[in-house]
Amino acid sequence: MRIALAQTRFPQAATEGTRIVLEAITKAAKQQCDIICFPESIIPGLRGVGYSVEAYDHDRMTDILDEVRLHARNSGIAVILS
Repeated sequence: MRIALAQTRFPQAATEGTRIVLEAITKAAKQQCDIICFPESIIPGLRGVGYSVEAYDHDRMTDILDEVRLHARNSGIAVILS
């Protein structure tokens, strides 16, 4: 079993975080990883550490998670995304 631990830059918006996640899933799958694990709150960005991030939108977050699930399924990799 191969596990990828994603080391990512801090996203300023959910759109950027989503793009980072999808690209990392694709890369990990190409490297034949079975699981990829992302840093806490990569979408829409970690709050409370002095960085400005956009307001939380539950419906948008649900849509993003659906997109990530579909991409993970199509890529054949499990994703840990907090």
